[in-house]
Amino acid sequence: MIENIESAVSLIDEINHRFYAESGLTPVSLITDGDAMCIQIFDYPLWDSENDERKWDEDKDEPEPLEEYLRRELNLFLDNLLEVRL
Repeated sequence: MIENIESAVSLIDEINHRFYAESGLTPVSLITDGDAMCIQIFDYPLWDSENDERKWDEDKDEPEPLEEYLRRELNLFLDNLLEVRL
């Protein structure tokens, strides 16, 4: 599970500041029931504590940093979004 909720909020804040600077939007949010957490963009889940899909670092015996995982997943989401044509 993520190290703590404060680090998740800090990371989301940083990402939203970058989004806001470019687009005026703050689309990334954290949903929690006090136990489980979910980080999402526009209601699309990027990561959740119940189904943590981060790569496992065998050398450190811990998952990859959440920031690294979220940046990769956000970029993938945005790349896919840019392919949508109406």
